[in-house]
Amino acid sequence: MTVLTTIGYGNIAPGSVAGRVFCIVFALLGIPLSLSFIAATGDLLASIAATVPMQKLYAALPKGKKRTVVFSVGTLSLLLGFLAVGGLMFHLLEDWYFLDSFYFCFITTTTIGFGDMVPSPNSLVYCIGYIMVGLALTSTVIELVRRQYAESWARMQEFSNRLHTLSGLLAMDVRKMAAAGIGELDMSPELLRELRDLCQSNEIASTEDDALSALLNMVDGSKRVTIVMYESAV
Repeated sequence: MTVLTTIGYGNIAPGSVAGRVFCIVFALLGIPLSLSFIAATGDLLASIAATVPMQKLYAALPKGKKRTVVFSVGTLSLLLGFLAVGGLMFHLLEDWYFLDSFYFCFITTTTIGFGDMVPSPNSLVYCIGYIMVGLALTSTVIELVRRQYAESWARMQEFSNRLHTLSGLLAMDVRKMAAAGIGELDMSPELLRELRDLCQSNEIASTEDDALSALLNMVDGSKRVTIVMYESAV
């Protein structure tokens, strides 16, 4: 198990030439299979976590940075809770101090495997079970974080494209106004709607939000317009 999961405590190692050759072959064949299995398990559990009830709960969270913070805190709490449960289990099984047990669970779950602390033979079954569950949980958390960042990146790209398009449309309207010698800015309804949507978006920075709000107020009521355009490359 420590070979397949690359934990490698080091308390048990092959001593003969034949044993070392077998270990090399076993590791070359077994490690990719075990890592693929762990990754597939994490993807499956992440998909289960993304069921309809979980999605509704996630959608109820505040959007933007607050949602990301809540997601990060929840993920970290889940990992710490799992390590604490393991620490309590090995505290009872091995009579270790809780902090030592927590440390052992962290070193094991992250596959660091220093080998300074190893369970006794009587606890090996529990240790194997904890390793399998821990690696699956870690893989699940990594997959959830990857999906979260992929979703955030997609939103940023969409917002960047919308800003780029709007800057072009706004520049066209300004050029038309200058060519006609008009002191009042008359925007198309589609452009105004896009600007209002951007003002309500949580992805936009506060300075850009103030500029867009000021621009909308000018377009709605003022005949003398000072335009500040931002072109952002996210």
